[in-house]
Amino acid sequence: MISNRVMKLSEFDDAVYFRLACGCDADFHDTTIELEYDKELNDIYLHFYRKVDVVDTWENLNWFQRLKLRIKKAYNILIHGYFEYEDDIIIENKEHIKAFIEALEYGRDKLKEKIVWLHYITKRILKVIKNF
Repeated sequence: MISNRVMKLSEFDDAVYFRLACGCDADFHDTTIELEYDKELNDIYLHFYRKVDVVDTWENLNWFQRLKLRIKKAYNILIHGYFEYEDDIIIENKEHIKAFIEALEYGRDKLKEKIVWLHYITKRILKVIKNF
């Protein structure tokens, strides 16, 4: 049963959606996971979606400091054409990891008849997570 910080959002013939909550309990860090089957390419894709705050920081910044950081990021985009961004989601304990694995396995089993090699991808992802 998928439950610890992982929730099934919706299910279709060719896709399954889950929400993975961040271990820090900030709802804006929640990540939507999509397992999708593409008939045209006979492939299954694993997508992660999340709204991104370019000034997301653990520091306690006032309004002016946050504005200054936003202007700095906008300047980098304007001058260089890009900005570097790094993000993470906290999977904090064995139950959270287990629920994430169960969500991936559920999606894999749901779409299993669509393609055989999803099992291989899931095993690789699970191996990385278990080594966490």
